[in-house]
Amino acid sequence: MMIPRVIHQTWKDDRLPPQYATLADTWRRAHPEWAWRLWTDADNLRLVEQEFPSLLGLYLDYPYPIQRVDLIRYLILYRYGGLYVDLDFECFKDITPLLDGRHCVLSEEAAVHNAVHCTHRIISNAFMAAEPGHLLFAAVMEDLQHHRSRQRVPDRIVLDTTGPMMLTRVVERLGADAQVTVLNAANLFPLSMGEADRLRSTAPGSAPNSAPSAAIRARLNQAYGMHWHDGSWWRPNPGAPVVRPPRWRLDGVRRWMAAITGSGSR
Repeated sequence: MMIPRVIHQTWKDDRLPPQYATLADTWRRAHPEWAWRLWTDADNLRLVEQEFPSLLGLYLDYPYPIQRVDLIRYLILYRYGGLYVDLDFECFKDITPLLDGRHCVLSEEAAVHNAVHCTHRIISNAFMAAEPGHLLFAAVMEDLQHHRSRQRVPDRIVLDTTGPMMLTRVVERLGADAQVTVLNAANLFPLSMGEADRLRSTAPGSAPNSAPSAAIRARLNQAYGMHWHDGSWWRPNPGAPVVRPPRWRLDGVRRWMAAITGSGSR
């Protein structure tokens, strides 16, 4: 079996905000032969009701909406397989080489995040690809139903119950026999959240002499994509997308970098 060539993304309805529609298009342009599906809140509820009725109570009882968003991505991949990717994730080039010959592909986040969360490793749930019915997501469903978090702060509760901390815990519990490939952060998480925030401030029209460093440029040029870490569920004004100037996107940053350095871009 292979990982199906379909990209899954989620939003509350079928009207994507322009900034997320732009990023979704980067995945479709890089993978013209792949199917793309946007799952709405109504689609998500229907999936749980029809395919996972034993999880309906858990789904409806979550106190934080982001927990439902987390749960549904695992159910989609277990049922259909393919690639799930967050809407604040930008694609630079075809990721097929990362998936070929593999059953389930995840990625570590930037290592600097480990210190922030007092852990040795964080496996992200913002990018996940798998064949349908993969063992990992069966184990995730078990953990979601039985794990009792000791966290008390809302964002830490989310991370520990349905987010990356939970996913990391399950992957490490399963071990090598689970046939899960965990990629180095350089492929898909070349920048930390702080670096991504600073990169936004270097977009065209920002202050002079604020160009990204050579090290940042090198990491971006080697990566297949990057997570912009919008964090709309935990940053101020939760639930609202982060609004940016129309030219903040990385392709604009790259054109600008090429102009001031004389280097080409892909």
